[in-house]
Order: sequence, then C-alpha cells, then structure tokens
Amino acid sequence: MIVELNYLTGRVHATAWGRHVNEAVPEWPPSPFRVLRALVDAWYRKHSQIGRDVIERLLAHLSHPPRYLLPRARASHTRSYLSQNKQDPTDRKLVFDGFVVLDRGSKVLIGWPDLALDAEALDVAQQLFGALSYLGRSESWVCARVVEDRAVEWNCELLVDGSVAADKHVISVAGVVPPNLFAARGFEVPGKGKEKARKLPWLEALTWGSAEAIAYTMNRPPALEPLFYVRDDDALDARPAPVARLSTRVVEAVRLAADAGVRVPITDAIRIGEHVRRNLMGALRHILGSDALSSTFTGKDSDGSPARGHGHVSILSLDEDGDGFIDAVVIAAPQPLSLAEQRAIDSLRPVARPNGHSIVLTPVVFGPRDTVLERVSTVSSVTPFIPTRHRRKGRDGDLAQWLAAQVGLECERRGMPAPSRVESWLRPTPSGLARRWLDFRRARKGDAPRLAYGMRLTFSNPVLAPFSLGYASHFGAGTFVPAAP
Repeated sequence: MIVELNYLTGRVHATAWGRHVNEAVPEWPPSPFRVLRALVDAWYRKHSQIGRDVIERLLAHLSHPPRYLLPRARASHTRSYLSQNKQDPTDRKLVFDGFVVLDRGSKVLIGWPDLALDAEALDVAQQLFGALSYLGRSESWVCARVVEDRAVEWNCELLVDGSVAADKHVISVAGVVPPNLFAARGFEVPGKGKEKARKLPWLEALTWGSAEAIAYTMNRPPALEPLFYVRDDDALDARPAPVARLSTRVVEAVRLAADAGVRVPITDAIRIGEHVRRNLMGALRHILGSDALSSTFTGKDSDGSPARGHGHVSILSLDEDGDGFIDAVVIAAPQPLSLAEQRAIDSLRPVARPNGHSIVLTPVVFGPRDTVLERVSTVSSVTPFIPTRHRRKGRDGDLAQWLAAQVGLECERRGMPAPSRVESWLRPTPSGLARRWLDFRRARKGDAPRLAYGMRLTFSNPVLAPFSLGYASHFGAGTFVPAAP
C-alpha cells in the first residue's frame, strides 16, 4: 500500500520526538507514530461508525516500519517574541517555530510495499486518510490519499545492517510498537488511589502522548519506539526550485506594497531606492550564481563604467494617500525583464534601516508598463525634481524658463514628449511633516545636496505615470505621479 501526502501550504510544521520545540528541529519524514495517531483521531471524530476490530486490524498492519519517498525540502524557522503576561511589556520570550519547506506541487510517499490489505481494511484506509485535514501541527494542511501500488525508488528507509552510504546519514524516527510485541510486554497502567492496575490495550496506548507519559513518569509513550532510518544528507538542504514563469509573458514594471513597523517618510525616497537596488543585485547574484549581472539592475556596462542612457530600472517610492509616508514602490524598466530578474524581484529581501524596522516589499502586480502604470495628461511631483545641470543667472536667464527647458531635455532623454505646460507646485502634506522640497534627501552617497523643485506637468498627449526625471531619478528622485483632479 502507498499513501500520498500533499502539503497544501508547502510547509510541514512538526517537532521530532525527543527534541524541544525551541530547538526548531523539524520532524522529517512524518513519523509512523504521528501518522497512526492521526488515523485514530480521524476515526474518533469523523468515522466513529467503523468497527473497532477493523481499525485495529488496519493499524496493526500499518504499525510495521514504512518506506518513504521524500521530495526536495528545506529546513526553516520563524522567531517570535511572545508576551509573558507580565506588567513589563518588554518581558517577552523568544519562541522558535521550525518547519520543513517543500517545492510547490511536490508530494511525500509513504509505502508498505509488502502489505496486502483485504478489501474492507483498504476501504477503511481510504476513508481515514481522506479525512485527514492536517498532519503535524494545525498549520500543516494536508491532502492525503491511498494510491495504486507502483515501483518507487524509496530514498528514506529503515536502517538494516548498520552500513550507511557516504551521501546518507542516520536519524531517529518515532515508530510504533506492533500490537503482538506490545501484548508480550504486558504493559500495565499503575492504579491511583483505590483503582487497581490494569493492562493497557494497544489501541488506547496509541492515544497516549507526552502528557500521559509525564503523568506516569515515563520517558516516552508506551506505544512509541524509536527507529533508525537512513536519509539523504541534503534531505533538508535543497536549493529552492526555479519559479516557472511563462516565457511569453512581458514584464516591464512591478508594483510592490510597502510595510514597516515604523513607517518610512517619503523624504527618504533616494535612500530607499539605493537599498532596494543593492538588494536586487544581491538577489540576482544568488539566482544566477555569478557576479556577471546585467546592466538592467546595475546601471553599468561590462567594464564597470556607468551605462549611457536610461536602459536600467527606476525604483520609485510613492505616497499615494498624501500622508507623507511611503505606501508602495514601483520598479520600472524600459525593456522587458528577464525571468531571472523577475525572480530576483520575487525574492527581494526586506530593506534594512538604522532604527531596526525593516521595510517589507511585497510584489502585487507584474506586467507591461501600460498595465502597471497609468496613462494621464497631468502629473505632479511626489519627490522633487533635481536638474542635472547647474543654473547660471547670467547665462540661463529666467528660472521658470530654465526649469522648463531642463524638464524637456530630461523627457527627450527618456523618449517622452516634452510637456506643453510646466508649473511650480508645492506638495500639500499633513501638519508636522515636511512641506519644503529642500527637506527631502537630495544627494546620493558622497554627493553634495542640490537644489530641488516641485512641479506640475501637463502633456498634450497622455503619458504613462509614475515616471522620474533628473538627477538620481533611477533611485526615486524627481518622481511624478498622476495629478489629483
């Protein structure tokens, strides 16, 4: 008989027997002791009409050590600081939650190759396994079913003769004491008070967990017996499988939702853009396994010199509700992103900040520029426009005319039409937050801060927004968004 387990969330939350939960050592493979106890629970709660004799006969067959086919998996964990319900709100306890991560669609096979069940027992097995909703802790949602017997290359089996291949290692798995051996041991439950000692039935012994074992000063439940299995060395150390994307899908822009414990002011847009670019390059380097990155993220030619033109991505921070804080980030490229570049954006790490409150950026929309961006005729500054040239009064004349010329020049460099109207604009913000464009970060790295201006642009023909122009525009400076009506 073979049972197929499909963990719907791609995670298996279960702690191996004999390990403390805070060690974050997940159980892998799912132990026979856990599987049989889950079947007993399904019988009690969902199929109590099934006779006890059939259940005992089925579970007796399944108490023999099974074989496993384990898919690619990775060990991971989360860390949570939980309140201790004390007066001091900072009195928190660090709790680890260890789990196994599976590739999407992968399945675990548990097999008893030499087991031939009668028709009644097989029907009961199909009912009980089909009734399982989770296997492990309650987060481990599972869809289980009995499948047809077939040839399987098992990769996790019981240790037999003591020899282990070089690419294997031995682990302890919580097995089940078969009913005949359990009966031979004659385990008795000590009496309490006037109660007499009694022999513990095998089926009832399966229901005993750590609570009962502790109550009777036992080091493990009476129906549990550790077994030694041989598992691949990298059974919990597989690299994530590549995320399959349709090669025909055109992705030129990505919209990401921004979330942080302490919100990020829009005045820090350039700093955030620089950190996002750095994290993007790190993610792409990890995916490619090489430092030979494309200029789409780096903005540099193969020799390391700055690339000419604007062929690399722009990272634009947005304040959509006008409260002075970053709500979203748009990553836009002038040409379609490669599959590796899309995966790098998918796996973008949180942006670290000096205050310890990282910004989590979650991709919500991938697609062509005209589906992620909006086509409008009027835009206004959300971060200030910083001209790439310095103005000289005697040479460049009126400030308004000079700024209009600079905006037109930057639009031409971006392949956009020149605006038909350029107006000075002061961004309205809530009380207590920056109102002046000079309050924004206006320089990268060691550059000196430059003068910055807010503007409202009107185009004769609609353009895609948001977009950015001017100095540090690829990092979020000079970002223009659809103007409010």
